[in-house]
Amino acid sequence: MKITLDHNCIIHLVNQTEIGTKVKAIISDKGNECFVVNIGASEMREKGVRPVSEKLSEAEFGWGNA
Repeated sequence: MKITLDHNCIIHLVNQTEIGTKVKAIISDKGNECFVVNIGASEMREKGVRPVSEKLSEAEFGWGNA
C-alpha cells in the first residue's frame, strides 16, 4: 500500500509518542511504501527545519540500512 505521511507524523516518531509508535509500525511493514509530503508543519518550522533546506533521512530515525 502507498501511504503519504505529513511532517506531524515525523514529529510523533521523533518524540516517540503513542501515535509515533503506530506510525513506526506502519512504516516497518514491508508491504507499505511510505512517502513524506514536502509541506512543512508549523512545529517543524519552529525547530528550524525547512522542506527546501533540510532533508529527513532514514538514518536519522534508525530505519533501513542507511
